[in-house]
Amino acid sequence: MNLPSYSEIFRKLQLSKESKIVFPFLFVIALLGLMQIFLWSAPSNFKSNVFVEIPAGSTISESATILHDAQVLRSPFWFKVLNLLFYKNTNIKAGDYLFKDPVSVTNVAKRLANGTFGLSLSKVTIPEGYTKTQIADLFVTKFPLFDKNAFIQSAPEGYLFPDTYFFFEDVKAKAVSGRMQDVFNTKTAPLKAEAATLGKNFANVVIIASILEEEVKTLEDMKLVSGILYKRLSISMPLQVDSASTTYQQKGLPSTPISNPGLQALDAALHPTNTDYLYYLSDRAGKIYYAKTFEDHQTNRENHLGK
Repeated sequence: MNLPSYSEIFRKLQLSKESKIVFPFLFVIALLGLMQIFLWSAPSNFKSNVFVEIPAGSTISESATILHDAQVLRSPFWFKVLNLLFYKNTNIKAGDYLFKDPVSVTNVAKRLANGTFGLSLSKVTIPEGYTKTQIADLFVTKFPLFDKNAFIQSAPEGYLFPDTYFFFEDVKAKAVSGRMQDVFNTKTAPLKAEAATLGKNFANVVIIASILEEEVKTLEDMKLVSGILYKRLSISMPLQVDSASTTYQQKGLPSTPISNPGLQALDAALHPTNTDYLYYLSDRAGKIYYAKTFEDHQTNRENHLGK
């Protein structure tokens, strides 16, 4: 039998010593890698743009459960460990958090400890004359959490001021309605005070303004049509406006506004131009033609609408 040489024995001893050092090191690296993949990283089923609401007073454990259920966290355990070790919080910063992309548990823990919500302001412009349904539809396209039905059910038609607004991405229907009503009250305060001085019911002014928004476009035409509507009301003639079909069957104003008017229409409703006109119509280009008698109105229809 051939015995190994001294050099072979020494080489084997060296490999044995290196293995004792290298293999544990590799094992630790592999273990940390597995922890990163299976414990610290975001779940494989994470969905982009995830909103998570952490209620006020939520504990670390409760927050971990909410985040795990929302598929933001893979391991609630490590979330709780990191919070206790590095942030020493018994409560989390409450609020709505937006997670646009997958993040590690360390990042999630840091954000909730510091209240880094990840939300940005979005701009939305409400055109004059929009109904609350149109406003709700517009918000749905810009704000993913916006509850269209809640807004339509709670927002008062006619009192949502058309303007440019900035809201955070998690804005709720109630907050939008409240903000738009506040702006309406602020912007229309002088007109409301003037209406009281003139002995006019401001609620009726808003209704007429909402009709003007739908019927005509320029301030001059709004004031002329406003005068016609007031005259029809004064002689108990149905308003007969196309934008509010009920006005063909019943006399008087609609029970509520039909849209949300801006300041121009509100000013015209409060300051009508008095004329002898009783009729008006709009051609296909939007030009308005006025008439004092029904016969003249019919002539306008034939000349400008082809009827």
